[in-house]
Amino acid sequence: MNNTIKLFGIISIVAIMGFSMLACGNDSSDDNNNGSNGGSGKIQLEGSTWTATVFGAVTRMTFTATTYEENVISSPGTTGFASRGPYTINGNTITITIAEIGPAESLAKPGQSSKLTVINDNTLSHDFYGYFIVTWTRL
Repeated sequence: MNNTIKLFGIISIVAIMGFSMLACGNDSSDDNNNGSNGGSGKIQLEGSTWTATVFGAVTRMTFTATTYEENVISSPGTTGFASRGPYTINGNTITITIAEIGPAESLAKPGQSSKLTVINDNTLSHDFYGYFIVTWTRL
């Protein structure tokens, strides 16, 4: 029994370390741009729309040159405006900061930031304010 518990403990620690390394990204890039760089091998966010489904709610996020806006399109609960604010890109990490929240936002607060990791040109992984991970797909 003790050996089984130790084995699960070791597996848990290795998994946490592995996920931590994946989440860190590549710090070798010294770029810090706003997404409007027009294709030097980095993700282009300006003018893009992304979708995700979270607990049955279909959500869309759109990006301008400097801001994002998130809206809940369909949901068992509240739909409509969720949040908006500025974003920055550093390497493969997008940081969004909430400036305004709407009635469709239930977890985040103004001033709160969260990180999205660029998986590829069509997929983002979003650490949703420490609550859960959301996968966004480009429309």
